[in-house]
Amino acid sequence: MSIKNEAVRVLELLKKYGYHSQSYNILRSDKSYFYSSSGIEGVIAYVVKANVAMAAGDPVCDPSNIYSFVTEFRMFCKERKLLCCFQSITERCKDVL
Repeated sequence: MSIKNEAVRVLELLKKYGYHSQSYNILRSDKSYFYSSSGIEGVIAYVVKANVAMAAGDPVCDPSNIYSFVTEFRMFCKERKLLCCFQSITERCKDVL
């Protein structure tokens, strides 16, 4: 997927599921993006530093899918021998994350 197409995809997900102004920081060019392989519509933006996948804020997805989506991301990280950390999360996700 081209960078432009990916940016459009992420922006569309933000328009649909974004609820916090900080969510738009995931559009910065330093991010990689995780998408569900099981069909959950959403995105988790992250950067890898020192073998830690640092996710930028709350997952951008339907609230009813947060637990499943995060579980899938954690497995993605585990398969790559990365620790997983969510930073700058909101009250909405603190119990799951």
